[in-house]
Amino acid sequence: SDVYKRQDLDNQPDNLDGGNPDVKEEQKDVLDEPEPKVEEIRIDPMIEERKKTADLLKKGLSEVSRTADNSGYAFTRLTLVDKEIISLFDILSSYKHLRHVDCSSNKLTDISVFQALPHLCTLNASKNEVDKIEFLSDGTKLTFLQVLNLSNNKVRTVPPIAIVRLKRLNLNDNVVESLKRFGGHPTVECIELRRNRLKNLSGLHSCPQLVELYAAENEISDFSGLVNLTGLRKLNLRKNAIERFTNLPQLPNLYYLNLRENKVENVKEIARLKELRSLGYLNVKATPVEETLGGETKKEILMVFNELKVVNKEEVTQDDRKEAIQELEERIRQEEERKKEEEEKLREEEEERKRIAAEEEAARKAEEEERRREEEERRKEEEAKAAEEAALKAQEQADNQPG
Repeated sequence: SDVYKRQDLDNQPDNLDGGNPDVKEEQKDVLDEPEPKVEEIRIDPMIEERKKTADLLKKGLSEVSRTADNSGYAFTRLTLVDKEIISLFDILSSYKHLRHVDCSSNKLTDISVFQALPHLCTLNASKNEVDKIEFLSDGTKLTFLQVLNLSNNKVRTVPPIAIVRLKRLNLNDNVVESLKRFGGHPTVECIELRRNRLKNLSGLHSCPQLVELYAAENEISDFSGLVNLTGLRKLNLRKNAIERFTNLPQLPNLYYLNLRENKVENVKEIARLKELRSLGYLNVKATPVEETLGGETKKEILMVFNELKVVNKEEVTQDDRKEAIQELEERIRQEEERKKEEEEKLREEEEERKRIAAEEEAARKAEEEERRREEEERRKEEEAKAAEEAALKAQEQADNQPG
């Protein structure tokens, strides 16, 4: 410190400055001058963030494998789960041989940087803050990507996806309102859209390889949009707003259908599902129809759709099927008897109506005959009276002539 320096100077022997008082004074003046200020160097926080991310990335590398071109060996897996990462910057360009990346549970908003990984096969970017995925429309990048998990993000719209080898797409827990821009995909086999804001499935047409579709907990009211899905085997629409099954699309291979917690009210609507020729698994638990029928739900459904293998997660046994058939036959017999009784009742009512009509007609004819008879008698009386009056008048005239 300055204080320490002055004390040291004062304690030096006089011959240090040659006994010259002017020299000693100059030394004191120099020491009294203020030290020059050192300018504070401000470091860009993003530089620090990039460095931190680069360090995390190095620590997350694993699985050394031969490179795709067989030129050497490189890390192929990257795990960056729950590291509070906000950006990956341009760091990935140094790790072009990565094939599997898990960067879930971070704060990423832009994941287009993964286009720098030409050999990427699986990407888990769930639980981030991604709101736009327009980069997926570029079919020249990510040509080996097969599994893409974007669940628990902020994606609102799904653009056309041109990733040529994509097999599984997970968009659960986003805010997707429409799929109209999506327009289908030639290779995707599984799409997950649980807990979004969909009101219909328009835009999911033309997915010839799609086998599984999960769209539970949306606001979907019908099956419209499911066009050209000839390979679809499993459809989960649990907890939506479906009431009726009108205009069902052609889904020739659909086997599994989950309609739990929808608004289906009666078995007649379920009977319409027989149009789905391959359907074997049906779940309508927690719907109005199940609440109404209770323990009889399985039997009632089997009576209108006996080909089902599983109803409400319960396997259909031969006894179940036999009981349903017997119950149906009994109801048909009772219905036939009821119809016969109704027809007999209608026949009796018709005969009674005809009898009454015949009696009324006979009474009318009798009245008409009586009226004619009375008129005839009245006419004859009038004619007789007229003849009598004419005879009297003629007699009077004859009596009045002179004799």
